[in-house]
Amino acid sequence: MKISMSSAVAITLAGVFPGINADVVLEDFSNPMHKWEIVTDNMLTAGSSTASLKPNAGGYSSFSGSINYQPMFGEPGFAKIMSIDKFPSISNCEAIEITLSCASRCGGVYVAFADTTPNPLMPFMLNWRSSVSAYWISDYPDGITIPFSEFGDVWDFSTGRVLTTCEEDPRICPSKWDLMGIKFLEVWVQGVLGPFDVDLYSIKASAAAEPVNPAMALPAQSRHQHGKA
Repeated sequence: MKISMSSAVAITLAGVFPGINADVVLEDFSNPMHKWEIVTDNMLTAGSSTASLKPNAGGYSSFSGSINYQPMFGEPGFAKIMSIDKFPSISNCEAIEITLSCASRCGGVYVAFADTTPNPLMPFMLNWRSSVSAYWISDYPDGITIPFSEFGDVWDFSTGRVLTTCEEDPRICPSKWDLMGIKFLEVWVQGVLGPFDVDLYSIKASAAAEPVNPAMALPAQSRHQHGKA
């Protein structure tokens, strides 16, 4: 195997200075490091969505269930997995990379994080979130890299859609200080009616700042055609 000089330098720097251009694993779903809790809209009046998270011998965990109509929202409800823990600093990173697969009905998938501990009695907390379904989710394991600039903490509680991103308003971007103290992670399915089945492999913070995905971000028309949000 040949390693270029630039690659060799990068490997050396990463070894000496772990914070430089090094990915930070936040969760490996083949062997979870953190405890994950299921939360659905059934904690609200008339909520009836269901969900489960089950480990699989294939090196992933299956997040599946059904999103049902939520009368309080007048919209389809939500299901999420949430981990409250002390996560490593990601202040030297530029993006979140989530590796997952989904064979069908892959709309409404979001990833979220925050530097504050959530109130277990509150289904919605102020957090930075971004749509995973804005990218093409393959039926085989694929890493989707979402720059922090595409995250936002201004979002519609009823539908899950991010209303303002960090790129649109830099004032809402997570600071280096925020990224040093991540307290919880979430993966949501929200706002898309019907059954879902998403296989989760890993979540990590990446040094890459540009979106990385075979099909890149889908244009708005394609997102609609594929039932993505």
